[in-house]
Amino acid sequence: MWRVFAIFLVAVFLSGASALSLEILWQRQMFLVFGASAPATTAVLTAIFTGIAFGSLLATPLQRLVRHPLMAFAGIELVIGGWALLVPQILQAMDHVYVETAHHVGESGVVLDIVRFLLAVLCLLPATLGMGATIPVAVAVLARSRHLPVAVVYGVNTVGAVLGALLTGLILVRIVGVSDARFVVACGNVLAALLGLRAAWASAALHAPTNSLSSDISRQQAATPLKTEERDEVPAVAVSVSARQLSVLYFVAGYVALGLEVVWLRFLGIINTNSTVTFSLTLAVYLLAMGLGSLAVYPLLRRILRPNTILSLANFAVGLMALLTIPVIWDAPQINYERITLRAIAGTLRLEDIYRTEAILIASLMFLPALFMGLVYPAVCQSLNAGPEIRQRWIGRSYFAGTLGSVAGILTVAGILIPLAGLHATFAILVIMTLVISVVTWIPGRSGRTRAAIPAAAVLLSAWAISIPVQSRPVLREFMARREGDVWFEYSVANPDRKATEIRRFRAGMSGTVIIKKHIGSEEHLVYVDDQLVASTNMEARVDSLMLAHLPLLLHADPHSELTVGFGSGGTSHAITTHGIEAWCVEIEPEVPGAADLLKLQNFGILENPRFHLILNDARDHLGITTRSYDVIATDVTNLQYKQNSSLYTVEYFQLMRDRLNPDGIACAWIPMAAISTEELRILMHSFQEVFPHATLWYMNHTHTNFGILIGTPEPLSINYQRIQDGASQPMVAENLELIGITDPMQIIHSLMLDEEEYRSFCGEAALHTDNNPVLEFSSPLTFYQYNHTFRDNLDECLKHQQSQHRSLLKNLPPEMESTWAAHATASRKFSEAIVHFYGYLIRRGNNEEFQAIDVLRDAMKIASEGMNALPDDPSREQFYKSWFEQADSWLKSQQ
Repeated sequence: MWRVFAIFLVAVFLSGASALSLEILWQRQMFLVFGASAPATTAVLTAIFTGIAFGSLLATPLQRLVRHPLMAFAGIELVIGGWALLVPQILQAMDHVYVETAHHVGESGVVLDIVRFLLAVLCLLPATLGMGATIPVAVAVLARSRHLPVAVVYGVNTVGAVLGALLTGLILVRIVGVSDARFVVACGNVLAALLGLRAAWASAALHAPTNSLSSDISRQQAATPLKTEERDEVPAVAVSVSARQLSVLYFVAGYVALGLEVVWLRFLGIINTNSTVTFSLTLAVYLLAMGLGSLAVYPLLRRILRPNTILSLANFAVGLMALLTIPVIWDAPQINYERITLRAIAGTLRLEDIYRTEAILIASLMFLPALFMGLVYPAVCQSLNAGPEIRQRWIGRSYFAGTLGSVAGILTVAGILIPLAGLHATFAILVIMTLVISVVTWIPGRSGRTRAAIPAAAVLLSAWAISIPVQSRPVLREFMARREGDVWFEYSVANPDRKATEIRRFRAGMSGTVIIKKHIGSEEHLVYVDDQLVASTNMEARVDSLMLAHLPLLLHADPHSELTVGFGSGGTSHAITTHGIEAWCVEIEPEVPGAADLLKLQNFGILENPRFHLILNDARDHLGITTRSYDVIATDVTNLQYKQNSSLYTVEYFQLMRDRLNPDGIACAWIPMAAISTEELRILMHSFQEVFPHATLWYMNHTHTNFGILIGTPEPLSINYQRIQDGASQPMVAENLELIGITDPMQIIHSLMLDEEEYRSFCGEAALHTDNNPVLEFSSPLTFYQYNHTFRDNLDECLKHQQSQHRSLLKNLPPEMESTWAAHATASRKFSEAIVHFYGYLIRRGNNEEFQAIDVLRDAMKIASEGMNALPDDPSREQFYKSWFEQADSWLKSQQ
């Protein structure tokens, strides 16, 4: 019989792997339809967990209908796998209904949230019902042991989910794409079904079927003596906690488990890279710990403790371990510095160093609490002392209660608790809730000092938990946070006495944590989301935000509206309004514009501007359901790996942009020129040109910048000098441009780096970044720590493909301006070349190649001199030349 069990456990393992893989794939697909905003994410996850919850209730009647639980299991797996293959086609139909509904009720609000939920439920219901029924049905297969089924089945299934998280998140989507990954996963369900049938064929029970599963279990238990390990267990005794009370307690436990997972993910999103790889590792560690808790720890504890005692102690341990491991998030800057930054400085950093460090942080924070979470479900199932038939029904009921608790967690933790109370307070509330479960399950049946032990300890731990939000220490990736009076400051890890910034605001929103920092000794503010820089009031960031408005609007013949994706500091939105047109902004996180008052030097109070319109939604969702069209759409995303950011650079996203542009509309996209490899830059640019064949690349070279701007025009680019001069001379526009050192239309015109043909030559045969094959989502985080190398290489490669000065593209240039045009052309080209050489000098210097560094520096100085000779009255570039070479001169003197 154990051979049959072994075959079946492999099937249970595969079932867990396939289930988690499908959940990941479904979320990806549904985010593309319903958007990735917090309400949309909540609707999708709630739909999945609701189906699983009600599926667990269907397990018992299903077993009565099917002759053998193994046959029921096989049927369930076939339904899940078959339905998984149909989901894309069903989603297409749902998308039409969703868009039509949004047209009638608007793109935000409770009605649309309910519609999202209902559509997601309908799309996935047969499969999610099957997933929910899997555990109770699988337990029935192993029902000959009084305790083994729940712990083993739950543990093996959860460990299988670990494989699903890693296989899908790290390998399948990256190598074969989403569509083929779904087919591979569905094959896993089919294989699980075949193994179930094989086990059924090998089982003697298959040849002696009964009409009642409960009577079959009773005969098996009567005919089969208890195994040795079962005799060694402490008998389960009745406790004064009813089935209804246990259901409520497990509901709360499910809420806490999901809630803590959300909070941990949010903390880890700050201290790690928050990429797809990070998310997959986090999910794997969490599930592995829960699986080992059920599979290994629970059977050991069951030898010496009763189930109700394990239930109480497990919840107590969850709270205790969560409190003991939370300091990891505050130690993360030191860990990241020692294991990543120092190696990056030394030039020895490898990709595995980054992933290993992230895995250490994840495991240190989550593993121990999640390990004890894994004890809760088997303990709940055995805490009810009843006969086989009642126990079998109870397994499904309790699973329903816990999953329903997870549904409640999805609905309230990210969307309500965290925005209202903050990450720290939400963490404390969840810890206290699990301690309450521990106390409630400990007190019945005990007296004296033993009775008071857990409550007293729980009070002490609750006080500890409350102290965390009272202090509310900011969570940071690279700097240590210290409090001085009522103000928090960032301090350097390398130099603990150096105060870097003042933390003006640390506020957790529904989808990210917004941090506003101010440099010490200046009014320069920086906007971070999950401690990743997204905007700033410094010169380089101002050029970024302002030119995403001015460049496409000045190239457009007669613009009336522009949509910008991402609020940032609000600078882009304000720059749009200086043209006297309507400025629309779609922002996914409400806390970003919520910090606008701290950035008025950049946005000039844009939220009060009557021409400004804020849309709180995911960009893809807005573009997919709105009926509004725009003259310009500008996408501004600063990190392609962060969460779903790369989905705003796929071919399909650019198609959404194109479809929402007016016939003469212009598409605009910010792209990084640093911290991204040249091949990845080619992929990004090629994906844009796939939709906008007349694409051009612009690089703001009137000052130092590290980004490019892609422009997609409906026809081949033609630059109207008179239009740019007239537009740039409007009083408000001119004043805004002057803030970033632009005082001459030629500075804008000569920021054109690659024309259409040069652009196409640069891209070559690069791959496309698509929804099905999101190659840029898996780009290496190693480039984050290779800023100088990647910026130098990318800019140099672009310059190599710049074959002309693009005079033929310029129309209506007065003849007397020809010499001015030529001077600016030389100055802009020389400035870009000087930057390439200067970064080459920095790289050589960092490698301690002194003589080579001096040679490259001399070349840079020569090129800079040629540029300044061509355009002597060039204050912006002159300022940077002076700054660079003063720095270099200081280094040269230190080498003497």
